[in-house]
Amino acid sequence: MRDKIYLGLVHYPVYNKNNDVVCTSVTNFDIHDISRSCRTYDVKGYRLIVPVDAQKMLTERIIGYWQEGTGGQFNKDRENAFAITRVMDSIEKVIEEI
Repeated sequence: MRDKIYLGLVHYPVYNKNNDVVCTSVTNFDIHDISRSCRTYDVKGYRLIVPVDAQKMLTERIIGYWQEGTGGQFNKDRENAFAITRVMDSIEKVIEEI
């Protein structure tokens, strides 16, 4: 059953305290800790949903460091955790992918 579970952390669209639709910032917790938790529990895929180019580029750079960069040589567990993590533009694109 777990091989069919995907987790998406939605940063846009979300509501702020004034009930405005906003985009929230991606944090290290969002990237590292949730990726490791998803991998631990055999979640098939973890998607960070954020349409802001600067946030996408930074998040992909961090993931890339552990996947293709020297980080994976330093810490194989983190390299493995990021194998299921991707950055996506929208909830709709994640649904299409799945």
